[in-house]
Amino acid sequence: MSTWLYQLNAQDWSPETFRYEIWEGKPWHWRYGKKLAKALPETGDTIVFFYAPSGCDDPGFYGWAVLERCHAESQTLYFLPAAPTNHLKMDPWWNDDAKRLVDAIRRQDDSDRPLPYRGPAPQNLPPLPCVTRCCQSC
Repeated sequence: MSTWLYQLNAQDWSPETFRYEIWEGKPWHWRYGKKLAKALPETGDTIVFFYAPSGCDDPGFYGWAVLERCHAESQTLYFLPAAPTNHLKMDPWWNDDAKRLVDAIRRQDDSDRPLPYRGPAPQNLPPLPCVTRCCQSC
């Protein structure tokens, strides 16, 4: 399994639209920008949604989803958003740790930066922030 960073363009799909349209458990699909040269996302992979600070007033990680399928001919990803997307889209994760993670993903991509970026395997991801406020350390 792989993790993919899907960088959204705030001019094409605003954070406000993401907040309104994307809900945990509601199937959705998007086209990806460039054809992926080396690999395609596979069923069961994780897609992480991210707005870069360039051109976006509210950057950060907005959620993630499980990939249902990737249709290469139409360059479309079909996915099912998962928890904690409903929380993250309202309070995006964007701090120094998030910036380091994005930089690390982009550095390891040696292609011409297709969207989505292929990220590290899930077991190699740094600890993500607790967004449920379930414990005193949150």
